[in-house]
Amino acid sequence: MAEVEFIEKPELEKRFVEFKKRWYDVVKSIEQLNNFKSGFDDAFISEIKKIYENVDKCKKDVDFFRDQLKHYFPSSRDEIDWLTQKVSRALGEVREIIRRDKELLISSKDVGNKIKELSKKLAEAEEKLKQAERESREVCGKYFDLKSEYTRRRDKIEETINKELSKIKDKFISMTSPIAEGRELFLGKREVTLDELFDILFEAPGDIEKVVLFVAKGGILGKKLEEDQAKTSVFRYVSKEILENAEPIRKEKEQLLSKLESEFKEMHELEKECEEKEKIRKEAEKPVEEIKSEIVKIKKSEAFKFAEYDGILEVREEYLAKLRESEKAVKEYLDFALVSFEKYAELEEDPEKRELLKEIREAKIKAENMEKEAKKARDELNAKIKELTRMKAAKENVEAQLKETREKLFNT
Repeated sequence: MAEVEFIEKPELEKRFVEFKKRWYDVVKSIEQLNNFKSGFDDAFISEIKKIYENVDKCKKDVDFFRDQLKHYFPSSRDEIDWLTQKVSRALGEVREIIRRDKELLISSKDVGNKIKELSKKLAEAEEKLKQAERESREVCGKYFDLKSEYTRRRDKIEETINKELSKIKDKFISMTSPIAEGRELFLGKREVTLDELFDILFEAPGDIEKVVLFVAKGGILGKKLEEDQAKTSVFRYVSKEILENAEPIRKEKEQLLSKLESEFKEMHELEKECEEKEKIRKEAEKPVEEIKSEIVKIKKSEAFKFAEYDGILEVREEYLAKLRESEKAVKEYLDFALVSFEKYAELEEDPEKRELLKEIREAKIKAENMEKEAKKARDELNAKIKELTRMKAAKENVEAQLKETREKLFNT
């Protein structure tokens, strides 16, 4: 073990004052951590390093002071050991949680830079997305407004035409039903109803040549369809005759729809433009989602707590809670120095605090002296009680012997 080198008492007093100042600087620095907005700012990291260094120096001071104090106050060596152990352990615990965060911040500084970089990219990507959304909303809004009006107008045309067609359609169904009865009606390879067929033939009269009536015949291999040419010819003839009455209505519909399409020519141009703007908007969404995904991954890391203000407040509360646990031990330690060193209070730079320390020192010395006197009185009282107890026991023993002697005398 290395030989202990003792420093002069005035120097030790000075070192104790520096220790006290350093300790309260730590408390003040931790209390002011709420002034920082991000734990990844260089200033915050520097502050944590500074706090750690001061706590570390405080602990080293306490460990150094142990033998120095014993040298000057040998009769208080047990108290010095007890105080030193408590303060050293408390400071060690404070130092450990700050060391943890200091190393985490240093090793994760890139996380802070990455967050800043991603946040900047996200802001740019979101701005592009907002622009794309505005353009899409503007173009598509116009398109859907026009489409809504177009649909309303087209539905009205359809409704008008259908009303005009209703009687012709009813006549078509009533005239062709007897012909098609018992037959299966096909338009090309597709089986249709009379109602469906009328709507198709109204739009495309030429398709009448594709209409065929089939008769179903049973056989060993199952149902077989054969064309009923006679009825098919009659059906086509009757249909043509009726549909000729619908031709003016069909032409009217074509004209109305053609005019409508002309009026809403811009709608079709806007539809294409809307599709293009929507495509651009969806493309603009991709980088936003990708960047957010990267940020979420970083947020899951332990270091991310320093990226947000709430995280700084949480760390500050943790440090302060640990300081509160250490506060009693440190104050007892400083009180010992205040009472033990005559010049300790004199070294306080603040005049008001210096006078207060002197008053506290005098009060504590007075209290200690009174406690010593009280202890002396208690010890003297205990000694007298013990002597009184001994004398009372001796008296009782003599009385017992006297009683025994008398009993023997009367019994003789």
